[in-house]
Amino acid sequence: MMATESRPGGLMAFAREAAALILRREMILPAILLALILTTSNILILLSGPPVRGTMPHWQFIAAALLRLVGVLVLLVAILRIATGSERPRWRPDGAFWLYALALLATLGVSALMGRVLADRTQWSGMLIDQVATSILVAPFAAWVAAMAVATPLAWRPLRWLRGLGHWLPHYLVWSLLLVTPLGLAHGLIDLRLVMGAGESFWPLALFDGPLSTVLALVGLGLGAAAYRRVA
Repeated sequence: MMATESRPGGLMAFAREAAALILRREMILPAILLALILTTSNILILLSGPPVRGTMPHWQFIAAALLRLVGVLVLLVAILRIATGSERPRWRPDGAFWLYALALLATLGVSALMGRVLADRTQWSGMLIDQVATSILVAPFAAWVAAMAVATPLAWRPLRWLRGLGHWLPHYLVWSLLLVTPLGLAHGLIDLRLVMGAGESFWPLALFDGPLSTVLALVGLGLGAAAYRRVA
């Protein structure tokens, strides 16, 4: 890895680095698999209907939820390891894999908390506030979260990864707000429409939402990988 001090600065340089890490040939298969899993699991979950309180969820709902949880986690870790050139095996659920899983659950928990505290997520304005607040809150930990999945030895100590924030945090935060936030808002609005009942628009929206979610994930992973490389 290049030393932090030798990294070129600037917003565009950071964006080019993030894009270069994601837009490589090795990413084609993981990206296709991610799109398939996100699209298929979302459609199955929607078609099975929401679980009724006090009753066992339908097997289709459980299978789709497990497919989404396990499949997406495996692919996110693999994509990060490919992007950063990690020494860790791309598809192995090792200690770093489970550490990253915990970090991902924590991030989802923060997002859910922001939604409950700050705004009504059934309105686009509430979703926007939630997206912006969550992006700002988790941004300083982006390099550490990426390191959890890829670094050797295990990156369970945060101090190393929270140093040198000036080398990447301003760029990461700007691009996160410019790219991840609007993509996340579009994804949230589509999901809300699908849950509330999309009628004849169900299939076009459901089939579009999977690729959109994939792009959202890849952009976020690319920015996280670039942040990690500025520190590693």
